[in-house]
Amino acid sequence: MEYAYLTLDLFFAVLWMLIFVFRADVRRELLVTSLILTLFSILEPIIARDYFAPEYALPIFRGFGFEDVMYCFFLGGLASVIHDAFLRNRGTERTARHLFIWAALLAAGFAAFFIGTLAFHANSIMYGAVLLLVLGTLHLIVRPELWANAVSSALLTLAIVFVAYRGWLLPLYPSVMHDFIRSDSYLFNIPVQEYLFALAWGFYCGPAYKFALGLRARRATARFSLRWRSLVLKRPKA
Repeated sequence: MEYAYLTLDLFFAVLWMLIFVFRADVRRELLVTSLILTLFSILEPIIARDYFAPEYALPIFRGFGFEDVMYCFFLGGLASVIHDAFLRNRGTERTARHLFIWAALLAAGFAAFFIGTLAFHANSIMYGAVLLLVLGTLHLIVRPELWANAVSSALLTLAIVFVAYRGWLLPLYPSVMHDFIRSDSYLFNIPVQEYLFALAWGFYCGPAYKFALGLRARRATARFSLRWRSLVLKRPKA
């Protein structure tokens, strides 16, 4: 059972590598977001107090292992680019950057998580999911054109997590969800909290990079409109 968590991480690692190799257009975003979102792994010792207590094949200290770093690195990167990778969006164009707002909101989110869980004993996994949804919604208030990205990223992240659990982890370790996770509600032998967290994780991570750096998908309709206008206005030579 000590290799169960590492086995799950390997599933995400394979998907990450496939996108990195075959989608050069999202390679930079994939790598940058993976590195930044690894910061979320420092929350694991708090989550281990009331929800998730796995065995580690690669422990770092009590309640924290290298598997936590891998989980945030690979799933964070996947959630960030999954919209573009699966829907085959190619290319971006610049708009207003909001790097400071993104960093300030992230810092506020971390502070709220520590205060809520340590001072007020909020349930870590549910509280964390709510904070991710709140932070993601604040991004979308500023950049409402990213709503489609956020929703599709949430659903696609949920789909990846579901396949990873039902199609990969549970056949190898049938009792792992009950052994590692404290939950009273299961759906298809997966804790309901895992579904909610996957949705929130994708909802936040999907648009975060584009929000911070002021990027958006190129508007094919705009390019078509300009091309059509040039054809209409082009006059034949006499």
